[in-house]
Amino acid sequence: MPIVDLEHASYSFGEYWALKNVSFSLDAGEFMFLTGPSGAGKTTLLRVLYGGLPLERGSGMVAGFSLKNLSPAKLPLLRREVGVVFQDFRVLASRTVFENVAIALEVRGMAGPLIERRVRAVLRGLNLETKSQARCDALSGGEQQRVAIARAIVVNPKVLLADEPTGNLDPRLSFRIMELFYHFNQHGTTVILATHNPELIACLPHARVLALEHGQIVEDEQAAENQDDRAPAPYEQDASLQEEGFSEHFPHYADDADQDSAPETETEQDR
Repeated sequence: MPIVDLEHASYSFGEYWALKNVSFSLDAGEFMFLTGPSGAGKTTLLRVLYGGLPLERGSGMVAGFSLKNLSPAKLPLLRREVGVVFQDFRVLASRTVFENVAIALEVRGMAGPLIERRVRAVLRGLNLETKSQARCDALSGGEQQRVAIARAIVVNPKVLLADEPTGNLDPRLSFRIMELFYHFNQHGTTVILATHNPELIACLPHARVLALEHGQIVEDEQAAENQDDRAPAPYEQDASLQEEGFSEHFPHYADDADQDSAPETETEQDR
């Protein structure tokens, strides 16, 4: 069963339909770029997928939860399975970097030593380890963006939604972030990444590309068949990044599964 499945999904702001009859499905472990001009509906689609906006027409399922008439009680359960990197960061300005990332695990009831290990690993990989005790209101925009990314991935989500996650980063760090997303995707996380940057799309030729215009799908380029799984293309020519062992900072969290609370999904009776 697809982990993301939309059928004729639509949403309007007043008389303006930001999404019109959008239909697509993704299996677990797929990577999809969401592209299109400003105002095409990319952010609206991501907001629908994590329950930030209700479906007005059509139907949808994400990580086992129905998006149609999603109840307030079910919304936090959905968001345990979906990590989100917001375009406007949404960090807690008065909290430290460590606290901003750790809160995503604390609300899950995770044990303190495991929180420490996970957060430290993610901060190392994003070059934020030396900033762990800094307040977020003292960080640059690019650093706050990395904090937002760390908070989204530290929970090892089933689905990761990212809205222009490299928009405030320099090219070198942007490609590091892509390696990070690729790493989690290779361990089973379904990734949907909205971007205007064609270089990011080119660095993952095996990924699917969904293009929106005026709230409608205008192109759906399926992932290339018979592509060997490999790291994002820029790393094949960047020995310095390979030598850093960047992906070693992000171990797969399968060994933590027995310490996490069991995820809840909806039954037919819940819908």
